[in-house]
Amino acid sequence: MSQQEFLECYYAVNRPVIFPGVLNSWKALSLWTPEYLKQICGNETVEIMAHRQDDRQYEINSDKHKSTILFADYVDMVTGVSQSNDFYLVANNHFMEREAVRQLYNDMELPEFLDQGHLAGGVFLWFGPGGTVTPLHHDTMNILLAQVYGRKRVILISPDQTHLLYNHIAVYSEVNCEEPNYDLYPLYQQVHSLELVLEPGEALFLPVGWWHHVRALDVSISLTFTNFVFPNEYKWNHPSIYR
Repeated sequence: MSQQEFLECYYAVNRPVIFPGVLNSWKALSLWTPEYLKQICGNETVEIMAHRQDDRQYEINSDKHKSTILFADYVDMVTGVSQSNDFYLVANNHFMEREAVRQLYNDMELPEFLDQGHLAGGVFLWFGPGGTVTPLHHDTMNILLAQVYGRKRVILISPDQTHLLYNHIAVYSEVNCEEPNYDLYPLYQQVHSLELVLEPGEALFLPVGWWHHVRALDVSISLTFTNFVFPNEYKWNHPSIYR
């Protein structure tokens, strides 16, 4: 779709959309495997989130879970398990800003609605085993989620249902939307959600404020982009309800 059509039909009206096959021309779609990333970046250190399984609020308490590891060793961790949510390389690692991994950008062809001149701080790598979960939350800017390797299941909930989602700290919901406890969170029974599986080569536009829960079904390599050519900065008042 054209840049103008994307702006008018999706970006400006806060409407999600899947781009099927948008990565088909990317070298990354055929090249990027855990072994390939290990070959390119193996000698780099990387900050991961570790020991998440013992903390129900591992995202809210993310500072406690930061751990530095050699990237080659992290690849071995990812490929050495079948399913795990105990460790994950998430967006805040700033890995894509390092000089040593800049050659990975040669494997991408960004759509025209992303700004090629603002890659630093606008492109983020996600890499982990099947079973990694990003719990129900919303983001404070628009995001394009591009799936390069493996599959992810995404649950989407529109922002006009925020009052049903028990949003008590920052951008996070208290509800586990995969196994909701209706005794604790009765309003969640009224929620209407969308569910999809993002396949390799597909990208999902996540509009600002849309709630989403993401589970990797396989070993997964994803990229998120915030470097749109359109304005993408917003001010938020987060809830301050603590129980």
